[in-house]
Amino acid sequence: INLRMSLTGFVLLVLYQTFYTWPNRERLILEGRVLEKSGAMAVGVVNSLRAATVSIVSALLFCGPSAQQQCLDARKGASAAIISVG
Repeated sequence: INLRMSLTGFVLLVLYQTFYTWPNRERLILEGRVLEKSGAMAVGVVNSLRAATVSIVSALLFCGPSAQQQCLDARKGASAAIISVG
């Protein structure tokens, strides 16, 4: 079964490379160059929005009498707003 799985993976990889990667190589190279220049900024923005979203959603889902640390207080709300606004 291991040989069959390995061969299946290899065949799928070859098909992917043949029918997607090779025909789109110029576009993929251009995307890589664009991300190389602006990638850190985009990743930073996404991570900050994710952190704010996690704070708000966890407060909505898990806040309760037995989990007061999950509740959204003024400090956590201000932090989420500052992170979101930048």
